[in-house]
Amino acid sequence: LAHSDVGHLLAEAPTPFSPATLEKRAALSRFQPHGVLISEGGERAQRRALNEDALEPGDGVHHLAGGWAATIASHVDGLPTVVGWEQFAATWCRLAREVSPGGDTLDDRETTALLTPLRRRANWAYLVPTLRRNRQRLLELVRQQVAANRPGSLASALATAAGVAGSDGRYHGSRGTGSGSVSDAVASQLLHWLFAFDAAGIATFRTLALLAAHPDMRRRAREEARDGTADTPRQLPFLRACVLESLR
Repeated sequence: LAHSDVGHLLAEAPTPFSPATLEKRAALSRFQPHGVLISEGGERAQRRALNEDALEPGDGVHHLAGGWAATIASHVDGLPTVVGWEQFAATWCRLAREVSPGGDTLDDRETTALLTPLRRRANWAYLVPTLRRNRQRLLELVRQQVAANRPGSLASALATAAGVAGSDGRYHGSRGTGSGSVSDAVASQLLHWLFAFDAAGIATFRTLALLAAHPDMRRRAREEARDGTADTPRQLPFLRACVLESLR
């Protein structure tokens, strides 16, 4: 577990350390058949470039983060002082929809409603049949959401990065502004982000539990959070460390 060994493994992905194992492909193909994690070769390189151009992993703060901070702050204000998982998860799910596809319409809610049972069946990989009609409806919805290009959403960042990608699903350069149909290959990237938001929500809730149990750390976290306005995105190194500690 030396840093150099972990770095070597990550640097050499996907060859020879490919994440696209038989088990992972069998599971993730249930709801994101064209996701970057289960892609290989040239397709993986194109899809990874598309993801990174849309998500801006090398930047300290995403260029759309200002709008997200204001949305988050408005929803947090509606939570009670003591919050349980179910209420937190419902708020988190709504935030994920507003940040990723860009809204909380009936279609947006249907997207997450369809995703949940498909993911549950994915846990059984190739042992149970695929809900093909549900998956096709899900892909149809996310294609529409990316094509809608709603301002301030990750879907809009994806549409801009793809430019929009043609029906072949190929990535055609950095921050294009063209137009066209949205392929399943492009739409699957948005589904991957919605999927990943669940893990982030669990980590956030566990971080709140850790802070609730450690008054000194909670006081320090609050001081850092107050050093600015809630609707302004900024680096929060101590809170970030708390999240990482909850994962550890």
